[in-house]
Amino acid sequence: METKILIDNLEEYILELQDNELAKKSYSKYKYDISKFIKFLGDKPRFIKNDYLEYIGSLIKKEYKISSVNSYIVSINKYLIYLKYENLKIKTKKVQRKQSVENVISIIDYKRLLRISKKNEYLDTYWILRLIAGTGIRVSEVQYFTIESLSAAKDKDNVVMVNNKGKWREVSISTELIRNLLKHGQSNGIKSGYLFLKRNDPTKPITPNAIWKRIQKIAGIAKINKKYAHPHSLRHLFAKTYLSVNPGEYMALADLLGHEDVRTTAIYTQESRKEKKAKVTELKL
Repeated sequence: METKILIDNLEEYILELQDNELAKKSYSKYKYDISKFIKFLGDKPRFIKNDYLEYIGSLIKKEYKISSVNSYIVSINKYLIYLKYENLKIKTKKVQRKQSVENVISIIDYKRLLRISKKNEYLDTYWILRLIAGTGIRVSEVQYFTIESLSAAKDKDNVVMVNNKGKWREVSISTELIRNLLKHGQSNGIKSGYLFLKRNDPTKPITPNAIWKRIQKIAGIAKINKKYAHPHSLRHLFAKTYLSVNPGEYMALADLLGHEDVRTTAIYTQESRKEKKAKVTELKL
């Protein structure tokens, strides 16, 4: 295949992705991935599958994560399909399924985050911490906890509907947490709509990135290792704590977390490297 074909058709391909209403973040990434491959080819007038394999090999040698490498392969493969050169496609690399969850915040550090948040009057952050850790939701799902959804949950077996990547699911929440979240909204003068708002635009919900930054800030004040202080770590804490209280209830946990494959949930049954290290150390052999 002539390298010129890759170059000349790229803008038209990106325009077609835009016409198909692909998110800007997605088509921008495709363009970046493909352009990077074109740059790798340099002055080669033609390229063959071996050139493609060599490029992917170079990413692996640079210690790119396999998930990132596969992302490049998907971008380039889709472009080759568009150009009707499917014979040049290559297979994605196999990724070993995670055996355990690492960097889970401890219950001690979690409670310290809560104390510091309250002490410094970062009450929005305090209740976001409680919400994620108390339900196991993804940070992108915080926005669905509105005054209306929480009020309605009291009459719907304490269930709030959230959406993740176009799929709706039920999230269970305790009566106490519903009551406290509504009380928090009331104290902030929020009578309807989003419970947690953007600081510079109170008509919109707080963003996942802003939540991450706020938790990191509290971790800094609390002198907690920041690698353990992030929204997803709170989701992991919920899962690990749930199984410690309800051992063996993997299917129920998978449902609570919104996992389609129970094997994803099974990683919470495995000890982390830190936990394994502690147990091996205790042997004193």
